[in-house]
Amino acid sequence: QLQKVRRGVADVATARKRIELQAQGLQKQADKLQGQAKAALGQGNEDLAREALALLGKGVRIPALNIGGMHYSAGKNVSIGKAIFLNDQDCESLKKLAAAGVAIEGRGVPSDSPVDLMAAIS
Repeated sequence: QLQKVRRGVADVATARKRIELQAQGLQKQADKLQGQAKAALGQGNEDLAREALALLGKGVRIPALNIGGMHYSAGKNVSIGKAIFLNDQDCESLKKLAAAGVAIEGRGVPSDSPVDLMAAIS
């Protein structure tokens, strides 16, 4: 019976290590995607909300999301402050994120006071 207990302990330790490695892999993916999202924003490709939805779909927990610096371009029909412009697809993506429990705020720049984006787009 002692051998069964030892085998059980070894199985638990192995499973724990496997889960830790999976969590590290997911965190690396999340970090990489966050870097890609920042680079995309710098190039005017403003689909950060859709990237966040993709992460949620892969099981990454996102407690809060700050939207800012989404500059005006054709089709951006919702203006929030001076530096946040959204199109209908952006708004729908943000609504899905909020429904999934992600706290969403907007700031044109870090020193701005936060704006409740969900109240602004409702």
